[in-house]
Amino acid sequence: NYLQRVDERVITVSDENFFLLQEKICDQLFPLEKGIQLIGITGTNGKTTVAFLAAQIAQMSGKNAASVGTLGLSDGFGKIIKTHETTTPSYIDFRKELYWLENNSEVEYLFIEMSSHALEQNRILNFTLTAAGWTNITQDHLDYHKTFENYFQAKLKIKELLNAPSK
Repeated sequence: NYLQRVDERVITVSDENFFLLQEKICDQLFPLEKGIQLIGITGTNGKTTVAFLAAQIAQMSGKNAASVGTLGLSDGFGKIIKTHETTTPSYIDFRKELYWLENNSEVEYLFIEMSSHALEQNRILNFTLTAAGWTNITQDHLDYHKTFENYFQAKLKIKELLNAPSK
């Protein structure tokens, strides 16, 4: 049970169930069926370039590919389809984009920029990555992570998505 009724007009959800509730709602609103292969890219610098160019290389190699990240959702030819405010979209926005790709394109591979914030916040909840890349790591985002060790551990979470339960 994810929800708790406060009164007839108010329902609350606990912090620990917040992402699970988002997942359940998205399963209804944005069901996924095709199983697009997801490739995550993390690092302090270079995520945008690597994800964007990797999608173009895949496209030129005969694979239908796209990328999502700082530039937005981009087809494998470099055309920006949709923009968003963060490097890695929220879980709900990510599900919407996957759903849109499944229903409006032939995309087989999606290269995803995965920021330390997104990894720490589990924005790519319960998805399995086919592959993962790590460009580099330097001191950054210590205002959010507080220590370099915390930042490193957040980036390391990309490994967990290689073995995560798949959508």
